[in-house]
Amino acid sequence: MFPQLRILGLALVGAGAFGSTAFAIATLEHGRLVGSATARVDYDSNIFATHSEVSDTIATGDANVSYLHDAGIVTADTTAGVTSLVFAQHSDQNTVDPYANAN
Repeated sequence: MFPQLRILGLALVGAGAFGSTAFAIATLEHGRLVGSATARVDYDSNIFATHSEVSDTIATGDANVSYLHDAGIVTADTTAGVTSLVFAQHSDQNTVDPYANAN
């Protein structure tokens, strides 16, 4: 089996079993450390948005960790994570994108 199809299969199982989940990792003095993971699978009939209409199945996964700080009037939310796209037939389009933000 091709590696991309294995990843796609795992994403299908993960999406069916878990969908989206969030859980508290730790509670600190004025905040919480929270983890979240999401998996989904989509079919796109035109992945390049051209009239040649190239289709593919795409597995998307997202995992992140957030620190939520609440000290009365002051609140803060800091998140870091990674989003990945895995294409079943067009592996040259696969991507892994890290991100971070703070509010």
